[in-house]
Amino acid sequence: MVAVEESSDAEVRDVFDTDVFGLLTVARAVLPVMRAAGRGRVLDISSTGGVAAWAGWGASTAPPSSPSRG
Repeated sequence: MVAVEESSDAEVRDVFDTDVFGLLTVARAVLPVMRAAGRGRVLDISSTGGVAAWAGWGASTAPPSSPSRG
């Protein structure tokens, strides 16, 4: 982990691709099946990084709060 100002755009995008867009990809795949079945749940287990940040964790603390803010 590095400070935000030391992170490259590619590193930050990799974190968001996994932690934010990965969740979106899974939800898009499963929601039609759940709607067809008339039931289901999506459970996203994140981290405390969405509520508290730690020095040196930079971009890794932003994605956990993204899904809950939308």
